[in-house]
Amino acid sequence: MILKIKKGVFFLALIGFFLAVSLLLLEVNYITFLAFTDVFHIFNSSSFSLGVLLFSFSCVFMLMLLFERYYSNRIIRFFYISTASWMGALVYFFISSVIYIALNIFIYIPKNIGVLFFLIAAIISIYGFFHGRKVVVKNIEISLPGLSQSWKGKRIVYMSDLHLGPIRGARFAEKVKKLSNSLSPHIVFIGGDLYDGAHTPDPYLIARPLKDLSSHLGVFFITGNH
Repeated sequence: MILKIKKGVFFLALIGFFLAVSLLLLEVNYITFLAFTDVFHIFNSSSFSLGVLLFSFSCVFMLMLLFERYYSNRIIRFFYISTASWMGALVYFFISSVIYIALNIFIYIPKNIGVLFFLIAAIISIYGFFHGRKVVVKNIEISLPGLSQSWKGKRIVYMSDLHLGPIRGARFAEKVKKLSNSLSPHIVFIGGDLYDGAHTPDPYLIARPLKDLSSHLGVFFITGNH
């Protein structure tokens, strides 16, 4: 049975979802704000400016999630990448904030310890940003009982979660293609999540380099949950 949902109900549900997520992000940013201002002694107008900035990032990120699915230009891409990067870093800053605040409830924590927590969060965030742009090749030797002689010694390239979209575009796909072809695979498997869920940029254009993936037995692909 196919469940039919009226457009009005779906629209209200979508608004409710976005509001719920926005409120959650505001709460997470607020806790981070409290810890950050306490550790670095930020008060008065500077504190207000920081609060407005974090509030804006939360709201703009949710708007960009909606806009980037259907519209693509440099401004939207800039704000999408900026806010998405902050959301990634926010996870670590939030964890640092919770630890700092929780410890202060029971014992006195010097401000230097709080600075150390945030410094670690910043280092992890920067590392994650650059590491996420790297393509790493991991060589695995597979031994299967009863494997046909025709498959012995074959090289398989398995790639997954490329997430092509507003952040990773045709240039990244070109990099993956060249790396895969340099391995001279007999067969290529794309294990899902080739795209990042958006309708823009043009899915065909950003994935076009993969059209030149080289393999003796073909390229096989599943969509994944994106």
